[in-house]
Amino acid sequence: MIDAWPGIVLFCMPSREAWGATACGVASREAERQAAAASIKLIAVSAAEAGLSQGPNSAAPTFVWPQALRLFLQFHPVGDGSKRWRLSTKAYELTPPAPGQAGQAPKWHYVYDHFSVLDEGKEIDATEEAAPPLLERFFATMTKPRS
Repeated sequence: MIDAWPGIVLFCMPSREAWGATACGVASREAERQAAAASIKLIAVSAAEAGLSQGPNSAAPTFVWPQALRLFLQFHPVGDGSKRWRLSTKAYELTPPAPGQAGQAPKWHYVYDHFSVLDEGKEIDATEEAAPPLLERFFATMTKPRS
């Protein structure tokens, strides 16, 4: 399935907790490692750079930026008032308007969504444990042949 997109734009949204940026770095590096191992083009950017522009000034993407799959890593509470956090992997693509809907803007829609719950108070260690299998599942799903 991954061949449907020219590459992956990766961005991570950390929690506002003190550990958030570190955990995002851990998860993003794991995604980059796995993409490289699978020979999948991937560029990591900030959330602000992940939109439809032609790509960030700081990097030279080697694929058509607007058509790339977006892989969004996010840390968010399990529920209102919870002290436990989820690490979510969500992937979405830009879909052009259907025939007969000329003039309408393309729309984003999700093609993948999965998460892992992190151990409370051990978020960085839990990210180091959760990110590899969570991202392995993403890459395994996206690289399996279409049936």
